[in-house]
Amino acid sequence: MKKIASILFAVCLLFALSSKVNAYWESGNLIEVIYNEVSGWEIGRDLGAISSMGSAIHVPIAAQPGAWVAFFGYDGVSDADGINYYFATTEDMVPSVKGSAQSSFVSGYNGCVLNNYKLGDVPADGITETLTSLSNSYWAKMDSSTTRGQFAGFNNGYAEGKLGEAALTEADPTMYLYQFKKTGSTTVTLIPGQGTDYRLVINPVNPVPIPGGFLLLASGILGLVGIKRRYSA
Repeated sequence: MKKIASILFAVCLLFALSSKVNAYWESGNLIEVIYNEVSGWEIGRDLGAISSMGSAIHVPIAAQPGAWVAFFGYDGVSDADGINYYFATTEDMVPSVKGSAQSSFVSGYNGCVLNNYKLGDVPADGITETLTSLSNSYWAKMDSSTTRGQFAGFNNGYAEGKLGEAALTEADPTMYLYQFKKTGSTTVTLIPGQGTDYRLVINPVNPVPIPGGFLLLASGILGLVGIKRRYSA
């Protein structure tokens, strides 16, 4: 009986650990977004805990004309030191940050992009397909449906060339993830990362496992859109 109990305990422990490893849309995870505001499709993907990614991560992305990619995350639980925010830029230079304009970045947690993706992840595989026209989409919340790469105003450096998104005219664009801590209504402090001031480089080394069908996901969505239009005509 004790042996059976021990085995059951081990199985339960293994399940709990695997569930923790495969948990998606959690605070502190890195989120990848690929969207095209013209065609109206958007894909969110949870890449896992930022703290376990080291100094670089390689995320294979297929070139898709008209599409854009962004990376962001935040520690949703505020502590005595404030909230940590993460977002990638297209240049390895520290972007300016406007600390008083990040409400949509978190938006009370319930209305944030992260929660929207979590609720839309029906198969719980870390991938959510949605529409840019929805009020809680990345395009609506983070870009305000107009200004690309601003992260709801938190990234105040997009006008200076440090864009928070990259055009997917070619595969695997290199981006740089920065971490900031907001401690007051306007006070934001850069948390130095590895290499220079950025938290990690997104692209060059350290390949990570990704769902096999993800690279075909965007083309599949476009195909479904085409089929729907054909039959609705």
